Amino acid sequence: DIADPAAIPPLVAALNDEDTYVRSRAALALAAIGKPAEEMLIATLSTGCERVRWGAALALGRIGGDDAISALIGLFSDPDDDVRRRAVSALGDAGEAAIPALLEAIQTGGPYVREGVTAALSRIGRPAISALASALCTDNDPRVRLGATLALGRIGGPAAADILIEALEDEDEDVRRTAKEALRGIRRHNSGEGAPELHD
Repeated sequence: DIADPAAIPPLVAALNDEDTYVRSRAALALAAIGKPAEEMLIATLSTGCERVRWGAALALGRIGGDDAISALIGLFSDPDDDVRRRAVSALGDAGEAAIPALLEAIQTGGPYVREGVTAALSRIGRPAISALASALCTDNDPRVRLGATLALGRIGGPAAADILIEALEDEDEDVRRTAKEALRGIRRHNSGEGAPELHD
């Protein structure tokens, strides 16, 4: 039985398999086992190679909870770019409880981490709107503001539209254009509530 806790050690070992599909399936199986797998997964973050850390991050994001979130935050300083990005993405899987950590990453992480944070926040959805608003209004990196704009457009609704209206005045042309497109999409799906008339 793959959900049996006895399967945890071989599944963790499979995170180092050369086959990407095998590694991904092992990570998802560990996530399905849940909390019983958490301790060993967290331990691999400091002892495993890049492939193992990547898979452990995927599983921990699906498991969620305070311990998993704290472990994923620790990967923000991982030396491997793919592991750092996976940790940020996994926090999106962890849900609303991960918003404070993601907001901190927007403020302190490098550009690629911050871009990943906006994508993770969009998956969390409306509870993340205030964090995305902060990124859009305060981040000096236009790539991050663009990511926040895209995320708000995907989340939709009047609250997101109100923030996107302000992005129409952004100094970056791509951010302004994306905000306009996002507002048009929100108007189509939400009867125009909260969105202004837009003109080319």
